[in-house]
Amino acid sequence: MRVMKATSIALLSVSLLAWLVGPAHARQMVNDVRVLIDISGSMKQNDPRNLRRPALRLLVGLLPKGTRAGVWTFARSVKARIPLGQVDQRWKRKALAAASRIGSPGQRTDIAAALKRATRDWKTPAPNQNRHVVLLTDGMVDISRDEKRNEASRLFILDELLPRLTELGVQIHTIALSKHADHELLETLSRESGGWFEEVEDADRLQRVFLRMFEKVSKPDTVPLRDNRFIIDRSIQEATLLLFCKDCEQTRLVMPGGGSFDREHKPDNVAWSRDEGYELITITHPQAGKWKIRAAVDPDNRVMVVTNLKMRASDLPNVLVAGEQLPFTAEFLNNGTRITRKAFLDVIEADVTSAPLGTQGKAVPLMDDGGGLDDKAEDGLFSVVLTAVDEPGLLEVVASARASTFRRERRQTVSVTPPAEVSVDQGVQPVSVSVALQDALVDLGSVDVEAWLDGGGGKKPIPLRGAGPGRFQASFSTDTFRGMAKLVVEIQTKSKRGNPISWRFEDAKIKGLLPDVAEVAEPVPVPAAKAAVAKTDWGRILLLLGLGNGLLMVLGGLAWWLLRRRRATGRIVLDDGAVTA
Repeated sequence: MRVMKATSIALLSVSLLAWLVGPAHARQMVNDVRVLIDISGSMKQNDPRNLRRPALRLLVGLLPKGTRAGVWTFARSVKARIPLGQVDQRWKRKALAAASRIGSPGQRTDIAAALKRATRDWKTPAPNQNRHVVLLTDGMVDISRDEKRNEASRLFILDELLPRLTELGVQIHTIALSKHADHELLETLSRESGGWFEEVEDADRLQRVFLRMFEKVSKPDTVPLRDNRFIIDRSIQEATLLLFCKDCEQTRLVMPGGGSFDREHKPDNVAWSRDEGYELITITHPQAGKWKIRAAVDPDNRVMVVTNLKMRASDLPNVLVAGEQLPFTAEFLNNGTRITRKAFLDVIEADVTSAPLGTQGKAVPLMDDGGGLDDKAEDGLFSVVLTAVDEPGLLEVVASARASTFRRERRQTVSVTPPAEVSVDQGVQPVSVSVALQDALVDLGSVDVEAWLDGGGGKKPIPLRGAGPGRFQASFSTDTFRGMAKLVVEIQTKSKRGNPISWRFEDAKIKGLLPDVAEVAEPVPVPAAKAAVAKTDWGRILLLLGLGNGLLMVLGGLAWWLLRRRRATGRIVLDDGAVTA
């Protein structure tokens, strides 16, 4: 009995097992973040409530200690609003105060000057740094009334600044706070540097966008939050709750022992800040056990933790190709070293879900059994093949791990784009189809493309012909089938990363011109004369038969009457009444 009890304790005390592994040997990476915020006059229309302020305060509040960060504002000129430095409590106090002074007093929009000023100390690549630029703007490159100068500045960004920053390992994350912003420029900066682009039509969404930017930059350790409930284990030194709320006054936290507190009556180990639309609650040395939040449930709420017991999952690229199949792994680290103790691995369940942002996906198990993608059983590296959805848009990928007293989660948001653009022209006959692969994402040397019509009496292949590298065309007539048919284009290829892609396009509906069976079966018109004959033949026959029968009956009756009369005239009546011939 004592042996069984000791075994149970060993299996359930995940933090103790992790501590037994030993110290770290991995090199510590440092995040270096430069934030550039547009303060040109047009922001008065696109951000009338100055929601850049609470959004920046959110980012400042979330940045972990040890991060190197700075904030610059720009319009015609560039100003270091929050000087570059290491994030600590003093830096955060200065940053929060500076964020409250952000407005829209400037003229012009000199994006090139902002990028140069904020990154001028980056001279050479730094293997121990993760370098990020977050750029928020609502406009175009605008340094002069002379459009030639504006175009020259834009080309300088693309032809000189972007290649230099990319070579230095900088990821540029861009936010377009207006439909009038230069989306092509901002998307190019993000795509070419491996960063993230997002368009925000409403400034009310800025806080949530900055949350995604923070997750791209810092990759925080989190614990799952389900129905406003979460579990804290003994290895967690600090927990920070981000809660989006409309009525923040009602928020309360319920501790594992059953007690609760709010912003006005909180323990000494709790720091609670409230801003427009959200709250940040930091708990130092939180009590282990099950916690509950009394507030509205929001899918963007987070519980971020500081701990030596981490789950490290694959870093996904910001852009995935629809239908791309890529390896995904997760491992558990104590002080930076992978945990391989069997007693720990045996009690861990891990899985990953991928679904369009805001929807629920199906969990796929992460396995450490040596099968499939997993190289070696029980080596502490859990693996699975992840397939990007076929539909373009934002995809959320969530890796989760759990044991009886242990929870970890890693969320990533990626953009899914199709491997090809398929266009169909049904305006004239024959119908034309063109397929253009995205050569920046797809390996053009391994492409297999097929097209066919599904429906209209069966599957009808459509022969495609090459029209240049990664380009295919076809044409077909619709008078060979009836009803509606679905145009299907199927592509088998590889991404630039070497991952297989299996993608199907089936969004176009094609109407066949062949007449329906009912139309073909309509009776052929008969000439009027023949039709009249055909209609009166039987009637005439019946009429004649009726007349003939009637005549026979009349003749028969007449003959019977004559016969009786003749007999009557030949009879002799006797005196006694007898009748004789």
